[in-house]
Amino acid sequence: MKVFISQPMHGLSEEFILNRMNDLFALVKEKYPDAELIDNYTKPQEIVNKGRLAMLGDSIALMADADIVLFADGWMGANGCVIENIVALRYHIRIIYEAQLRPKPVEAEYYWGC
Repeated sequence: MKVFISQPMHGLSEEFILNRMNDLFALVKEKYPDAELIDNYTKPQEIVNKGRLAMLGDSIALMADADIVLFADGWMGANGCVIENIVALRYHIRIIYEAQLRPKPVEAEYYWGC
């Protein structure tokens, strides 16, 4: 099973992006031990030189091999992630959101009365 991770990247350091991607992939591996990560961060220099739109196009091409697209928290504030979400929806690629992989907080018990 191949997993594509869509996460905000603009203005973030390479170290932060890669650490975040590894943390997210670790969450995926807990649920899907046979998962393989699609590297959508490393780009050929000719694509990087063309700019952000060319890099987005390359990422969308990589999504064609994905069985699952994981959208990291904050994806709705990043144009590229929003476009990747539309592509995944329109082309029926399974979507998982980061919040679905995180453990749910324990609910407090409520006592009514005295």
